[in-house]
Amino acid sequence: RRRPAAFYGFAAAALVWIPAWLPLDLPPPNKPSESPSLPQSTSAIWRLARRKEVWAIMAAQYGQSVGLYGLLSWLPTYYDDVYDIPLSNLPALTVAPYIL
Repeated sequence: RRRPAAFYGFAAAALVWIPAWLPLDLPPPNKPSESPSLPQSTSAIWRLARRKEVWAIMAAQYGQSVGLYGLLSWLPTYYDDVYDIPLSNLPALTVAPYIL
C-alpha cells in the first residue's frame, strides 16, 4: 500500500519549509559582549510560534487536513450507499470530484 507515503511526503515538505523560512526572520547578530540565552535558530522558532498568524495558519491547516482525510475515507462508502456502485468500480469515481 502507498498510503504511508502520503504522510511521509507531508512531513518531508514541512522539513523542507522550516529551513527556508527561518532565515527570513532572524534577529541581527549579537555583539560579542552579549551572550544569548538561546541560539538564534531556537529564538526565531519561539518568536514565530508566538505569532497569532502562525497559530491561525496551523489551525486552518489542521481543519483542512481533517476535512480532506474524512472526505477521502468517507467518499467510497457514500458512493456505495447512495448510488449502489460496487467498490470495485470506485477508483475512477472517487477521483472524479478532484478532476472536475
